[in-house]
Amino acid sequence: MPRKFLRLVWRNATRSRTRLAATVGGCAVGAFIVCFFLAADGSLSRMLDSAGADQNLIVTQKDRF
Repeated sequence: MPRKFLRLVWRNATRSRTRLAATVGGCAVGAFIVCFFLAADGSLSRMLDSAGADQNLIVTQKDRF
């Protein structure tokens, strides 16, 4: 059963190479964006921890909220 299913999936995936390339490319871009933001968040957290998070001042624009 799984072997038949995998063969069917492979045939459908390779039927349209443009669609396959677009799907793989979209997944790769999405994975890159998620990894980028997770890495940026981790780096910012480490930087704030090393700089002393209790000494940070957050400034916002007047009447913004």
